[in-house]
Amino acid sequence: NFLLQKIIFHYFIFPIFRFGFFYDLNFINKFSKNDPNPYIDFKINKKLFKNLNISQINNIEKSLRSLEKQRLARKKNFNIYKKNLNNLNITLDYNEKLQGRSSFINFTILCKNKKDLKKYLMSKGFDLSQYFYRDCSSLRFFKKYGSNMINTKLHVKKLLFLPTHHKITSDYAKKLSLAICKFYEKKNI
Repeated sequence: NFLLQKIIFHYFIFPIFRFGFFYDLNFINKFSKNDPNPYIDFKINKKLFKNLNISQINNIEKSLRSLEKQRLARKKNFNIYKKNLNNLNITLDYNEKLQGRSSFINFTILCKNKKDLKKYLMSKGFDLSQYFYRDCSSLRFFKKYGSNMINTKLHVKKLLFLPTHHKITSDYAKKLSLAICKFYEKKNI
């Protein structure tokens, strides 16, 4: 099952996203956004209160047992990026003691040339996330809660998220971070 998912992503889904990014095709790129079509719903779906069956309970229990192992795998990938990219002055400050037990859900870099870097890395076969955080102040239904957040807009345009998923190998994280170093060497930054 995992192998099939990996093959479908590698040979079908990722090439479509890469094509959409290279040719700036919005009808494809919108699918790479987390929650591309957000909305507000003031009613709670009644299906959420349905009792779980035994199979669902077993799946939840199995997932919970592996959480710490997955977190440690993500932390390992996070630390590979941190070690290899620290000298480039593109990493965000991270202090594990201040943040408690982080989930290490991704490794965020702040880069002025995000589009060029992403294009370079995607051409080398690396999968990245352009969106994780978004400027909620730009969403229509949040306008009534506050003002335009200029700093957020600027940061969202510069943030790039490197994968730390527990199924990503250390080798992949090393190759990705070295490719980023090579990009900045070529740019003389």
